[in-house]
Amino acid sequence: MNAKKRDYTDVVDPFEIQADTFILLFPAMLVKPNPRFSGAEKKSLWDTIKRLDLNADESLVKARLRWVLDYCDGHISFAYLQGKAPFIAAEIQRQGLLASLQILFARRSII
Repeated sequence: MNAKKRDYTDVVDPFEIQADTFILLFPAMLVKPNPRFSGAEKKSLWDTIKRLDLNADESLVKARLRWVLDYCDGHISFAYLQGKAPFIAAEIQRQGLLASLQILFARRSII
């Protein structure tokens, strides 16, 4: 991500944002700005998503999906997911998906 960020001024610094600035859409695994933002803040968040190709780069979307599937299949614990992919884990908890995640991802044709 740092290579893509470079010196662009339209990219939000991840060290300066709140944990819930972005949300993750399940099962599409796409990143969006939290709906609580509007105006210039929202535009800046969309600019960041576009500049870093967070949704356009298929490898990034598939990597997010792989983390979820590895958890659903029991290959990794939720604690491990929290440590290695904290944004994904936080979104699972925030959206109350912990109990229903396996059902949501039961159809593997989405890969």
